[in-house]
Amino acid sequence: MTSVIYCGLQLLLPGEVAPAHRHTPSAARIVIEGRGAYTVVDGEKCPMERGDLILTPGGMWHDHGHDGSEPVVWLDALDLPLFVYLEGSYAKERELQKPKDRPDASQVEYAAAGMLPARAPGIAPPRYPMLRYPWQRTREGLQRAARHAAQDVPLELDYVNPETGESCLPTLGFAAMMLPAGKRLRGMKRSSSSVFHVIEGTGASSVNGMRFAWKARDTFSAPVFADIDHQATSKDAFLIRIHDAPLQQKLGFYEEMPA
Repeated sequence: MTSVIYCGLQLLLPGEVAPAHRHTPSAARIVIEGRGAYTVVDGEKCPMERGDLILTPGGMWHDHGHDGSEPVVWLDALDLPLFVYLEGSYAKERELQKPKDRPDASQVEYAAAGMLPARAPGIAPPRYPMLRYPWQRTREGLQRAARHAAQDVPLELDYVNPETGESCLPTLGFAAMMLPAGKRLRGMKRSSSSVFHVIEGTGASSVNGMRFAWKARDTFSAPVFADIDHQATSKDAFLIRIHDAPLQQKLGFYEEMPA
């Protein structure tokens, strides 16, 4: 989809499983439709609900299964092009993992905003403490923030590591967006490329003068320093923006400016 971000769709049918595997590129999946599927990441069983963001960081074992009755479709986003360029992309497989006998961390340790698990001195948190970001909680957060947000720019909330506040993956960033109906909103011009996935609503976006009408489940991309504006035609629209700003920030050249 962009020079750094690779996106693809995956379909899992009831009863299917994908073998445990790991790979050097980091990946995340946004659940598009269906219920009953799950991903097990390093023993953490993450149920899949529409709009959820689930991480499979580089090097971590993960597998998929489906206990439901309807097909489940998700959008995969990986930093694969970067690893291909560096000649560092490879994968390994093994037998399925045994999930931990408890809910995933998003439902236990990191279920309350502003609160973290207490740890004894010298005990470091895991590198990826939260692997699943439930959409329902994200949606509620956007709606609360919208009551006090500026009305001339898209409202965004970043997906971050709850222990550090940094981006949830080393090279890819994710932001949940809310667009109020009827307003034409200009986004920032950024040195990062972006992929937009529509969770709810209808609307249209202009990318460097090219207009794209969109609805729920649609995906579109934008190159670096693109001039972007968005307009929702439904009551409210919700999108997730995937971008490569974390990589650029680590390399020291990320920029953004008003459009």
